[in-house]
Order: sequence, then C-alpha cells, then structure tokens
Amino acid sequence: MLWLHRDLEHSLPQSLVELQGEVFQIHYVDLTCSHRKLIHSLTAFPDRVLVTCDDDEIYEETWLERLYRDHLQFPGDVIAHECRRIAYGADGAPLPYRKWRTLTQAGAAGMDLLPIGYGGVLYPPGALMPEATDVDLFMRLAPKADDLWFKAMSFRKGTRVRRSRDPLPKPVGIIGSQWVSLQKTNVHEDANRLQWLAICEHFGIELEPRPAQRKAGPLLMLWLYFSSCWRLS
Repeated sequence: MLWLHRDLEHSLPQSLVELQGEVFQIHYVDLTCSHRKLIHSLTAFPDRVLVTCDDDEIYEETWLERLYRDHLQFPGDVIAHECRRIAYGADGAPLPYRKWRTLTQAGAAGMDLLPIGYGGVLYPPGALMPEATDVDLFMRLAPKADDLWFKAMSFRKGTRVRRSRDPLPKPVGIIGSQWVSLQKTNVHEDANRLQWLAICEHFGIELEPRPAQRKAGPLLMLWLYFSSCWRLS
C-alpha cells in the first residue's frame, strides 16, 4: 500500500498506476509527513502484522521474508534490518543523534534500540500505543521524525525492538529521489535529538544509560588497582 498526498493523485506515471490491483494499492491522504506510511495502515488494519519501507529505496528481494522469519520466532517484538542504540550522556541527557551507534550485531534486542525505517520495519499487532495515530500530537512533538515517534509509542507499550538475525545491507537509494530529504535537518542540524527530547518530556520517558556507557569513578578505579596488585602478590 502506497500512501501519497492528494496533490499527486493526477500526476503519477501511468506505469505506476497500472501496477494497482489485488497486490498493490495506492491511497491518497491529506498528510505530507512521513508518518503517513504507517498511521493510516494502523487504523485500517489494527489486527494485522504491518511492515513499512521507504518508497525511494531499492530493496533486495528477500528483505520482507527475512523480517517475517524473525517475527515467527519473536512474535511480540518490533523487527528491523537497521537499528541504532539511543545514547545518553553522564547527565542523563540524550547525546547528539550522530552518536547513537548503528548496530552491527545481528539479532540484538532491547528497549533502547531505535528501528530505522529505511531498512524496513515489522510491527506486530498491538505493538504501539493508541496515541500513535494522533496527528495533532506527533505534528507538535516530532513532525519530521516518524522513526522516533513510533519508537516512543512502542517503548510506552513495553514492546521490545530486535534487529533482524539475518539483516540486509543498506538498501540502494533511487537516483534523484533524495533531493528533498529529512537527513539534513534531522541529522546534520541535530533535530532528531531535539524531537526526541520533546517526546520524552511530554510522556515522561526515561531510558537508563547502559552500564557500558558509565565510566568508572575514582574510587572504583582505586579498588581495581589494589585488587590487581593483591592478585599479583
């Protein structure tokens, strides 16, 4: 299902229009934001497994099959080919988005993982809070960050995120489709972090920093030093 803004209804290439049928449908809506690829399907098919992908990428032919295989093993998890780990500083504030590391471990799972939409994401039924489709709310808190919005909705529902056990390499962008992109604003201007802050403050979301992110204090370092000396003696 391809969700497009109404302005495009009479300007699509005929080759695309002719693909419509039982397998492929095009629907026109009022929203111009990227959230539309999921929220309308959530309303139309609340009890179905939903999988999103970007329409400006070329995907390997088994990308969907791989997500679904993992869904059968972990039916309650959000499954994604691409994930980042939300990173926080020592003061508990989120670090700039560029410091949210891309996962390299296949099959990793956790509540602090952010599924990245362009790689393809599978959402099981009931994975998100009902507010996921609240247009006024997400346009106020995260108008240009659908990944962050849906992550918050899954976190609040208690749904774990898992990277595919058989992840695909990054899909190839269609030439000319990236001229208008959210990357410049969200990544280079750090709008992702600001929108995540707005979401967390509104809902009172707190993600504890992972133990590996905490640096050892001076007392701990001193104890480790004397402990090692005692073992050597």
